[in-house]
Amino acid sequence: MKNNHGVKGRILDKDGKPFECLVVVAKDAGRTEYEVMDSNIIKLADRITPVSLKKDYELDKSKTDENGFYKILYSPNQYKNFLNENPDIWVVIKDTLNVTELFITDK
Repeated sequence: MKNNHGVKGRILDKDGKPFECLVVVAKDAGRTEYEVMDSNIIKLADRITPVSLKKDYELDKSKTDENGFYKILYSPNQYKNFLNENPDIWVVIKDTLNVTELFITDK
């Protein structure tokens, strides 16, 4: 996967023991784009149009291995928003079923 961007890391508990099988998601959203897409006008338009206007901000996801490590790669093309900005990246840690958000990093 040449020329890909990504994030990698390790998730440990407070005693330094690794968490295995947690879902880790890389999300992007430029501040301006997010504010526009989260506006009441877009929310109303999204309800009445047959095709959703809201963007899925998930770049990709991974699961932690037995040592708590994860690595997420994504194409630089995914990392642009409609204002042609390089958006901020957040890492979201979810439970093993990919349902509950346990932690969200700073950008």
